[in-house]
Amino acid sequence: MGSEQIEAYLVIPEISAVAGEEYDKSKNAPPDQIGCIRNFTLKGGGRVRERLLALSDYDLSMSYAILESPMEVRDYVASVSLSPVTEGNATFAEWSAECDCATGREAELSRQIGDHVFRAGLEGLRLRFAR
Repeated sequence: MGSEQIEAYLVIPEISAVAGEEYDKSKNAPPDQIGCIRNFTLKGGGRVRERLLALSDYDLSMSYAILESPMEVRDYVASVSLSPVTEGNATFAEWSAECDCATGREAELSRQIGDHVFRAGLEGLRLRFAR
């Protein structure tokens, strides 16, 4: 997996809960430009807005912040990093996030984000690039 895969994450909504996506055209920023805003419509009717914080073709990494989400999180910042595996045609992907939430919701949100965002997104990308 190379930089085109990081960029593909930016433009292909492979997460099963995503019904559609668009970029905030008022910012006049292409999807791979730091600061661009991506809007997702979720199949359940919710909306997610993200801002791209960093993108490195050299390091095969990116980070983004959630600006608006039905998950009831604050200060959500996530990072994705890809590393080639030395044997075979494989890539190690690491996707992590930090955020604040209401007391007592930590375990629930950790499962929700882990299963419905990270796992679903990585599986969608695996399927996309296995073609």
